[in-house]
Amino acid sequence: AKLVADKLIAYEPKNAHFYHLSGMMSFNDGDLAEAEKMIRQASVLQPDNADYKVELANLLFQQDKRKEAIELFEGLIKADPHYKLAWDQY
Repeated sequence: AKLVADKLIAYEPKNAHFYHLSGMMSFNDGDLAEAEKMIRQASVLQPDNADYKVELANLLFQQDKRKEAIELFEGLIKADPHYKLAWDQY
């Protein structure tokens, strides 16, 4: 499935969903660094998708990048104080 997602990225490199899919496959394979890279790119391509940013923050925490994760969560909460997923994960 990861190979398919990566081929889709090559075919359509501006599709955030494909990066997200590849990132989730990497996460499932235990490759947190690759998952972070892919989900970060999905967030860049679709900056209004707060769910991608929550996933990115969770990946950062899992890699002991706590400061960056906290800043990301705080930015999400500041942008939308009622965003339940950000509060729950934070």
